[in-house]
Amino acid sequence: YSCGIIAASSNTGTIGYPHIGYNLGGIAGRNCGFIENCENSGSLMGRKDVGGVVGQIEPHVQTLLSQDYLDTLSKQFENLGNLVSRAGSNGAASGGDIRSSIQALTGYQSSARSAVNDLVESAKNLEFNESALASLGDSIHGMVNAGGSLERSVGDGLETLTDDVSAISGQIQSISKTFALATEDAKKETVTDISDVDLDAISDGRVAGCTNTGTVEADLNVGGITGTMGLESSVDPEDDRPSGSLTQRRRYELKAIVDSCENVGNVTAKRSYAGGICGRMELGLITESRGYGRISSDDGDYVGGIAGLAGGTVRDSFAKCTLSGNNYVGGVVGSGIQEDLSGDSSTVTGCYSMVEVTQYKQFVGAISGGNAGVFTNNYFVSDTLAGINRVSYASVAEPVTYEKMQRLQTLPQSLRELTLRFVADEKTVKTVSFHYGDSFDDSVFPDIPQKEGYYAKWDTRELTDLRFDTVVTADYLPYITSLNAQELRYDSRPVFFVQGQFQERDAIEVEHGASQAFRKEGLIMQEQWTLSIPADGQESHTIRFLPGQEDTHLYVLKNGSWVKIHPETMGTYLCFDAVGSQVELTAAVPMASGRSQLLMIAAGLVVLAVLALCTIRIKRSRKKSAPEAATTAKKPRKRGTKRKIIAAVLIAVAVVLAIIAFFCIQEPVEELSRKAQVYDVLKTYVDQEQRHMRLTVQAQVENKDADFTAEIATTKVGSKEVSVIRENDRCLYYCDGVVYLESGAAFQLNAAAPDYSQLAPRLLSLCQSAQVEPVDGVYTITVDGEQAMELAKLLLPSVQNWLPQTGRLTVDVITQNDALTQIRFTGAGNLADSVKTPFSVTATVDVLSVEDVTIPSPVNTQLLFGTTKPTEVYSDQLIQLLQAWANLGTTNPLGAQVTMSADLGSFSVEESFRYYAWKTETTTVNAVEKDDSTVYFTDKALCNADGRTVTGGVGIETDAAALSNVLYDTFQEAQFQSRSEEGATVYTVSLSSAAMEKLVPTILPKAQDLAIDYHNGSLQLRVEDGKIQSARIACDGSAKLAVLTANVGLTLDIQIDSDTPIPELPEAVQTALVK
Repeated sequence: YSCGIIAASSNTGTIGYPHIGYNLGGIAGRNCGFIENCENSGSLMGRKDVGGVVGQIEPHVQTLLSQDYLDTLSKQFENLGNLVSRAGSNGAASGGDIRSSIQALTGYQSSARSAVNDLVESAKNLEFNESALASLGDSIHGMVNAGGSLERSVGDGLETLTDDVSAISGQIQSISKTFALATEDAKKETVTDISDVDLDAISDGRVAGCTNTGTVEADLNVGGITGTMGLESSVDPEDDRPSGSLTQRRRYELKAIVDSCENVGNVTAKRSYAGGICGRMELGLITESRGYGRISSDDGDYVGGIAGLAGGTVRDSFAKCTLSGNNYVGGVVGSGIQEDLSGDSSTVTGCYSMVEVTQYKQFVGAISGGNAGVFTNNYFVSDTLAGINRVSYASVAEPVTYEKMQRLQTLPQSLRELTLRFVADEKTVKTVSFHYGDSFDDSVFPDIPQKEGYYAKWDTRELTDLRFDTVVTADYLPYITSLNAQELRYDSRPVFFVQGQFQERDAIEVEHGASQAFRKEGLIMQEQWTLSIPADGQESHTIRFLPGQEDTHLYVLKNGSWVKIHPETMGTYLCFDAVGSQVELTAAVPMASGRSQLLMIAAGLVVLAVLALCTIRIKRSRKKSAPEAATTAKKPRKRGTKRKIIAAVLIAVAVVLAIIAFFCIQEPVEELSRKAQVYDVLKTYVDQEQRHMRLTVQAQVENKDADFTAEIATTKVGSKEVSVIRENDRCLYYCDGVVYLESGAAFQLNAAAPDYSQLAPRLLSLCQSAQVEPVDGVYTITVDGEQAMELAKLLLPSVQNWLPQTGRLTVDVITQNDALTQIRFTGAGNLADSVKTPFSVTATVDVLSVEDVTIPSPVNTQLLFGTTKPTEVYSDQLIQLLQAWANLGTTNPLGAQVTMSADLGSFSVEESFRYYAWKTETTTVNAVEKDDSTVYFTDKALCNADGRTVTGGVGIETDAAALSNVLYDTFQEAQFQSRSEEGATVYTVSLSSAAMEKLVPTILPKAQDLAIDYHNGSLQLRVEDGKIQSARIACDGSAKLAVLTANVGLTLDIQIDSDTPIPELPEAVQTALVK
């Protein structure tokens, strides 16, 4: 907060956090002084009243709380005092009534004069002393009564005393009239804006010659130079209007000026009031300023090139920007107002605009979106916009040609030029100046800088009849890392996947067949394929092939010869590398063997037997049918021989059919037997009341590891089965679709918090319908379709929402002496995202010896009595946050830099120190390093580095050892939001009043005795690579101090050391505090 002078200063750093904080500026947060020739190029973020140079310009306030009346009263009381003193001297020898009246009058005069002095002092501090006013009124009333009593006592006595009393009475009447006039005047209009009077003489409440080039983003009241020009409310930071009743109002003379400032940065408001110079202008003057850049509101109103809402005067200013918002979108101001704080209308005069409005709902104009206020001599260039709310007015908001505006002598150079910029990755690649209405062909487009892992294209190729500054942006799109073929197997899975760096319209072309026949001894060609791979700049590609049957051999055509390759197995796919954009592939299988060969031999024997019998029968028939003499009678055939032949054939066929039936029936019987065996093994294990196992998952999504390990145990609480899952030293408890934290907090279970204990039961339910192959105590189960993906969701929680609907997992159930010892899962595929990201997973469940499981008391209470119903869904973000907390809890030693700033009215604290913690087998030793001195402590004792006992405490106001637990408890009990930011995740909690009442005294014990009314608070954690990097707490409120109300606030920043070496715990300290 600046009330002085800031000149020729600059800021280049990033300030603030998204959606948090008030009055944020690149140079000053709030200003009622003078800021001159300063520059900001850093980015600013906050919630409200955020500006590139200053968050809020408060007017310089000259208090006129009847100052003339107060001066008059002061002189009148001085005269009255002299008269009373003289009357006292002259009436010293008079009667007792006269002396009593003079004494009473003297007392009232003294009290009244003291009250006037109090009022004068409070007016200087911009405050109102209501008790002093009441005391003044009572004293004047008492003086009137005492004066009347004095007159009656004197009567027609001594001439000298009579003259004194007459003079006293006249002075009392004058005082009464002055007080009455002052009281009446205080009820009249109290605010006068004099920003536009004698501009050169004003050096308070002024920002002059400043520039902003940085981006400014906030929720409300956002400007390139200042977020707000207005009075700050001491009661509610959401309301910047003067507060108080009529009896408390003062007479103001306000001065708030933005003079000759320029903004070229982008300004974005989530809600309303965004302006190139000022977001919300409640009063004051903006003159000779220039607004450029992009000014936008995501979902709000009042967007202007100079001011979003103008409640003062905007004159002689220029705007050339791109605007977007809902309602009241204007080139100079979003809207003016009919009546400002001083009772006057806003004024916009002598301004020029050349703007482009890309989005609005209603109320739009090149000068103003709304009609409120006074407009004179404003001009604009536009082919699509009218001046004010879709209507143009001559000499008010008048359209002119671009050529005519060019002739204006005071026109800034930036409005005389039009530029075409090509921007890639937020950096300007090329800039071209052009004339109004110019066009460009493709030759103007520069090459787009390459970015690893991405391909790029310009967002537009049409550059004709340009009439405004134009920006062409390079769109970087991630390469599609895997393409699948359109050919599918019977289970709807693609036959081929090809990995590479492909673009949006790339596709694999697949044809059946190859250019050369395939012949290999002992193999039968199953299928041939020719793949055409789109060019992506890579010489070789990884291909995954789904074979049509088991024991498939792959051959690739190289230099006219079929060369056998040895692919790796990824689930059910075969994976290999191939060179070139065209690949010819043959899938072959060995010739039939084993059972199939027996069946073929048996069938062949049947055929041979039938053929042999038929041949013999035919030969015999021919011999017996030779011609005999016509006269010789035919001999009868022997029917018994025929029957024997038929019987022999039938017996042979029956034997063969029996052999075939044996082999055909034996396979399903063996399959049922195998399924029964693995079912019994799993059923025996699942039915155990207590189980203990360890899950180890090694997974890869594209090229990123998604490994984790979890300890799993099941037990009984009453009649309920409870699963206890410990992952990274953080325990979760599962029962009946609810997950419990150690504190007893209950959450609705969803897929984001997998209950790994269900792996074995789910596998049990699937094994009867899946294919089972046993080999030496290992049962291999192949799980297909949706059932496979249900198991995969438990093993890949981080990408469960993108897993395909169907797939395949191979599961090995390993036994010893018919008891389960291990389960192994293997699978691979492509996610159902836009780029078909490849994934693979290998997981092992090791069966461990059963150990006793302890359920925390809060969880036990919840399980038995159900005192709290789950109201929230356990989310991915909460899991990640808990994992980060677990990592923090295991960090040993731990180091952090702690900075705290607190202003709690009756006292303030500014301190910065380093905090360390070392965990030993029996306790945790903490240390605070401040001012080259280190104090070591546990919950029982303190010492220095030499092990000598320290008295008088740690030497800091903050309870450093309690910080971790306080932060964890607050996040566990509150609703939070998360966002990604530069490779990290930022978690934010909006703190309730109750949470702050608990949080602040824990951090700062001295605050627990204060009566603080908390208004706004937030807690923010930054997590990167699964570790907490920093934490920030900010709380605002007010506290009652005697008869005053003071604004209070606390800010705490914690930066966790990740790279800085942490000193070892001194041996003397270990001896003193541990041993």
